[in-house]
Amino acid sequence: MGEVPTLNILDRASVSLARQRVLACAEAAGLSEQESAWMLLVVSELAQNQLDHAEDGTISCAVVQRAGVSGIEIEAADRGPGIAEPASAIAGLLPSRGLGVGLAGVRRNVGELDVDVRIGVSTTLRVRRFAASVPRHPEVAVIGRGLSVPSGDDAWVSRTEDVLWLAGIDGVGHGSPAEQAASRARAWLRRQQGSDPVALLEALHAELRRTRGAAITLARWDLAADELVVAGVGNVAARLYTPDGHLHGMMPTSGILGHRWISTPRIHRVQTTPRSVLLLATDGIASRSDPVPPIVGRSAAHIAQIVVAQAAKEHDDALVIVAR
Repeated sequence: MGEVPTLNILDRASVSLARQRVLACAEAAGLSEQESAWMLLVVSELAQNQLDHAEDGTISCAVVQRAGVSGIEIEAADRGPGIAEPASAIAGLLPSRGLGVGLAGVRRNVGELDVDVRIGVSTTLRVRRFAASVPRHPEVAVIGRGLSVPSGDDAWVSRTEDVLWLAGIDGVGHGSPAEQAASRARAWLRRQQGSDPVALLEALHAELRRTRGAAITLARWDLAADELVVAGVGNVAARLYTPDGHLHGMMPTSGILGHRWISTPRIHRVQTTPRSVLLLATDGIASRSDPVPPIVGRSAAHIAQIVVAQAAKEHDDALVIVAR
């Protein structure tokens, strides 16, 4: 059993149908009766929150694999105001409607939680639980704040059993033309299965020729080999922090994909350690501000929330991706 078709959450009947689909996923993945019950609680809370707080909510689930162990991933996506303080919601510090469990209850019942919030626009939550113990993968948090709607800053996140891919995308300019370039880049990346960041950037350069162009930094984190490979063109910064606060800065190559390909992008290879923190930030995040080292022990959502609060520029789109 692979991915189950996406379900639109329209009413209470939709919530019941979402529960049925998640139960089928859980059974296919070999989750125990208790684990399946926990995931039913999770999907009920996620779907009910969509009814209470957002528009155009959808739920999907899929059976996933890691280290030979099956599990399920649930994705809840919606349009709406976005969670203004995702770290506070995860910690249970914000009032919750839904079933009263809140995002804190969701977090307690899953193995991993990824958060993608575009403030004033949308929220996407991805949760995973496995049938047995598996190697821990980094959780990912994306927070974006547009100067206007739509925003020209975007992100792409993709997982396989051993590799986490991340892309920070900054469409040139603002508004719809910038958003169209960024969306085209993200859509193209979703269709690809390459393993070389530089080759992907070269292909993106051709893909974006009829757009405003974009700055893009790609990160390939091999979690089995503890190796991070980063390459970029433009102004999307990449930094890796170790638990002791040491910083590895990985500068992109100058240029604009789709317009100015100045030279072959530099390839940065860095060995990672447990609890490393990877941060990608568009140039709407002030580079002079670096609040990460003092808080590297926090969750990905907490770090992303602090970075946006402290360093997002008032006159530009801003987006940060944190994996830890």
